[in-house]
Amino acid sequence: MKQFVDAVYEDGIFRPVLPVELPPGERVRVEIDVKPKVDVEKMLSEFQKVYEGFTPAEIEELEKVILDRSNFSRRELDL
Repeated sequence: MKQFVDAVYEDGIFRPVLPVELPPGERVRVEIDVKPKVDVEKMLSEFQKVYEGFTPAEIEELEKVILDRSNFSRRELDL
């Protein structure tokens, strides 16, 4: 059986984030895939640059278009 389990490494032990249904003592193979750390301050700084150079009126108009879900059609294109 193969399943993927998110875990946190603490004090030399991998602790699953969610419960895992395995009998005590069961041997498993662990593959390490380190998730990149998110720099929240950097991310916020980058998000703030999205509207850089736009006037408040232009930002308001852009947000109207972005929030109007009718702009995202599920119609099939005739190609």
